[in-house]
Amino acid sequence: MYIEVIKLNKYFNENKVLDDVSFTVAQGDRIGLVGENGSGKTTLFKIMQGLLSNDGGSVNVKKGSKIAYVPQVPDIDDETSVLDFLMPFTDLQYKIEEVLVTLGVADILEKEFGHLSGGQKTKVYLARIALHDADVLLLDEPTNHLDEEGLEWLENFIKRFKGAMMIISHDRFFLDQTVKEILELKNGEVESFGGNFTLYQEQKRIQKEAYANQYETQQKEMKRLKKSSRERKEEGNKRNADRTNLRDNDKFGVNIIADRASQKAHRSGKSMEVRMDRTEVMDKPEKDSALDMYFTPSGAQNSNVVWVRDLKVGFDETLFTVRSLDITYGDRISLKGQNGSGKTTLIKNILKSADHDEIKVGPGVKIGYLSQDHSGLVLGDTAIDLLTSIEGVDKTAAYKVLSQIKIPPEQMKQELKSFSEGQKTKLLLAKIMAEGANFIILDEPTNHLDFEAIDIIESAIRDFPGTLLVVSHDRYFLKSIGITKYLYIEGNKMRESLRDE
Repeated sequence: MYIEVIKLNKYFNENKVLDDVSFTVAQGDRIGLVGENGSGKTTLFKIMQGLLSNDGGSVNVKKGSKIAYVPQVPDIDDETSVLDFLMPFTDLQYKIEEVLVTLGVADILEKEFGHLSGGQKTKVYLARIALHDADVLLLDEPTNHLDEEGLEWLENFIKRFKGAMMIISHDRFFLDQTVKEILELKNGEVESFGGNFTLYQEQKRIQKEAYANQYETQQKEMKRLKKSSRERKEEGNKRNADRTNLRDNDKFGVNIIADRASQKAHRSGKSMEVRMDRTEVMDKPEKDSALDMYFTPSGAQNSNVVWVRDLKVGFDETLFTVRSLDITYGDRISLKGQNGSGKTTLIKNILKSADHDEIKVGPGVKIGYLSQDHSGLVLGDTAIDLLTSIEGVDKTAAYKVLSQIKIPPEQMKQELKSFSEGQKTKLLLAKIMAEGANFIILDEPTNHLDFEAIDIIESAIRDFPGTLLVVSHDRYFLKSIGITKYLYIEGNKMRESLRDE
């Protein structure tokens, strides 16, 4: 056994995030850690890694065991080079170069972190675990920003790895391929489910149906007891009233009988009340979240949304050239390419079309943009501030939208810097929703989101009648939202296809 977690507790202010959490991690374990955004998954990993203190319980690590951690958001100085970051894990530069080649990023060795894309930063961390002789891997959203090449590398690495592993991931396909057990973190407690993510979902569905049936049965029984108790009391009261109407010569004998019957009826009613009081009433089953206000586009529905001709994409150097691209109203486009190929750069060019003669955006086109790094959020603002800054959105509407995306009421007035990465993503999507964009650009929209939030967003996007441009490596997500056109960046050019290749 490498790690033993015993009755672990953690508070943030008055909020108990971890409540007597216990589990073990042994050699060969492949554990997926799932839970809603803000449930404490990353907090648990940081405590296990020794980066965060706990408020009770313990984490016991086998003597001599080494733990490697891939964080959800890389926190590396922008001026640190990839070589300097990886050298502490090996004295041989050629080994670093070999790993970077297998990850498809051989050209970033001398680059500084500030010049890397999100996917390239993730690959550098993956290179570190490949160079690190670790016994346990803690991977927090390792598929975020990864291209297909990186995903394939990671899945193969996990299959070959002989130690133990815990993975936090929103990628349902990835979890199905890699884990054998699911730990669900909910309300501060963990529950174990055997099997991969699909089996976990099936077990949760059965649990949910069983609970709903038990709740309905209990409600019917409580209703029956209340009715019976009321009838017994009414019967007792009626017998008491009947005694006053008896003939004088019959009063004594009949009163005794009536009194006994009245008392029996009242006792029966009281007994039923006691039975109800002693019954532990089940909580009402949670309803599936749904957005009443879906992505509803406003403004003109022009057929010509974006027109691009002979655009050289890149900053210091040209990454690729767009010879011809026409985006029309209602298109649902997936933009694909390796990490660092220029996908986000192309998006930023479209957003700043006024700076490029090669790009025209149609009149009446209203763009809503979800960035990878949550740009557009002022961390000193509150969630209420963010939404009420939009014309036509008052506090009542803001509270409604925030409730629909499951932001707790006590958090709605807290500063955004206290929000998890997934909560920030949901807030930006809520902002896009409230602004009524008719052309939505989503750059890795499912990164950091919990599964419930992904389901909500998938449902909303499927019903969105406007134009959609998506950068995503989430295979389940792309299949779900009905992509109609694919753009591939390959080498120094971009090509178009009507099918996923």
